[in-house]
Amino acid sequence: MAINFEFELRGNPSEELPRIKAEAAKHNITFIGDAREGSFIGGTAMLDLAIKGIYGVAGNKLLVTVFDKPSTQSWEHVRTMLKNFIER
Repeated sequence: MAINFEFELRGNPSEELPRIKAEAAKHNITFIGDAREGSFIGGTAMLDLAIKGIYGVAGNKLLVTVFDKPSTQSWEHVRTMLKNFIER
């Protein structure tokens, strides 16, 4: 089961995506792509969270689809974790 999330970008996507990639890397999540679209994979062993999905940019929104997550984690937990580094 996949689920979609929508996050606000605080600035120009070409400036925000490098910041998001750097923040995600702190959580062992690798974003691959550009300011329009891409994918991500990874997670933290400490939080028992390994996710994978894709993203796209529409205006000032980052549209995220998560395809895989640990069964022990809720979708709300995944959304909160992503929000913490995307909307920071």
